[in-house]
Amino acid sequence: MAQRVLPEIEVTRSRFKLMADGCGGRLHIAVECLPCAQWLNPALAAFMRDWPDIDVDVVSQYRFSALPALLDYQIDACLTPDQMPHGDLHHEPLFSYPLCLAVGKQHRLATRQTFTASDLAEETLLTYPVERSRLDVFTHLLQPAGLEPRYHKTVGDTELMLGMVASGRGVAVIPAWLAERSAWREDLCLLFPADPLTKQLWLVVRKEDMGKPWLMGFIGLLRG
Repeated sequence: MAQRVLPEIEVTRSRFKLMADGCGGRLHIAVECLPCAQWLNPALAAFMRDWPDIDVDVVSQYRFSALPALLDYQIDACLTPDQMPHGDLHHEPLFSYPLCLAVGKQHRLATRQTFTASDLAEETLLTYPVERSRLDVFTHLLQPAGLEPRYHKTVGDTELMLGMVASGRGVAVIPAWLAERSAWREDLCLLFPADPLTKQLWLVVRKEDMGKPWLMGFIGLLRG
């Protein structure tokens, strides 16, 4: 019994020392922006290499309700395009990006450079499977104009969504950087709102964690 317990005590002691030195800790991160999970992966891989004593996890079950999980210490950070007003939280701006409408090259709008909400009224709109209140195409474009798409389908995978767009099975309003990186890019045309729509990506963490060396290292990797 003692032979098993003593090594466990030593491991625990070592972990506490690493945390005290700022070299150990935990980074459990939620991603509220579905396409941003793809963007996050290279930074996470580099972070795990640079900070091997930090426990890292992407916590998918809090993908769309991260605020209470962050305040209750169930997660340590959230990657989101929407701010979370709360006095105990710090919002670190990462980058801003425009939203665009992706259509196939044979689509009726393919020769255009801009689009309006009315252009979507006759379309099959493809979106991620989240509530409408989190979808900019509804909150910033369709609802203010009092419009609905002809059909609305949800697709959980970005490349599948853009493959459907390329084959003429619908259109999608997505971050321009995501469309530019897609394997389907050569089969797409990208249009931008007549009134530009720009979003900001934030890393939200607890204020008390700011200044920890590993967290600052992670932010540096996210900024590239």
